[in-house]
Amino acid sequence: MKLTLSTTPFRWLGIATTFFFTLVPLSSQTLTTPNLPPGLVTPTMVAESLESLDLEDYLQAAALWDLYNQQQDFIKKAGYASYLMPGVGQIMAKDGVGATLMIAGNLALSAGIILGTNLLLPRSVRIGTLDYFGSSFADIEAAWKDLTFISLLPSMGVITAGSIIMHLFRDLSADDARLKAQQALSTGKVVLTPDFGVDQAGRFIFGIRSQR
Repeated sequence: MKLTLSTTPFRWLGIATTFFFTLVPLSSQTLTTPNLPPGLVTPTMVAESLESLDLEDYLQAAALWDLYNQQQDFIKKAGYASYLMPGVGQIMAKDGVGATLMIAGNLALSAGIILGTNLLLPRSVRIGTLDYFGSSFADIEAAWKDLTFISLLPSMGVITAGSIIMHLFRDLSADDARLKAQQALSTGKVVLTPDFGVDQAGRFIFGIRSQR
């Protein structure tokens, strides 16, 4: 497979703009203004300056940018996953202890909300008093229709408070998952590789064209 670079001036201009607004923020070094020719800068001048780049340097820059995107996506996905199901993001980051703690905490909170809600329900409709599996729908409906709004307030309070606590716990789990994912990438526990991909025209991203 032979790799050649597209030399269309406007295409190079787009590539240069992409690199400037994406790769520059990744660098912690102070940028200095190079010596620039006076007068109006044309796309041809930009293309000529970019043509001096080595293919190896160009591929390395493209690989770094792709790897940066993958790592940021990985961190975000770990956070989202751990919010939806605490512990999953920690598993993605290969943090077994953190995953165990988050899963156990989620189960404990869920069980506490269910038990607390049932305990504060009126006795006639509590699980254990009313047979929800053996009773007819008519009997269950009749038992609930006899209740008043005031009698349901304690259990409703448990559900509301439990929902708030669960939301805070999921936020905590998501933040921890993002941190653990970032640490896993930094230490090499999780390793990602650049994936350039090929479009339908057989061209790699960042202006690299594949010719067989």
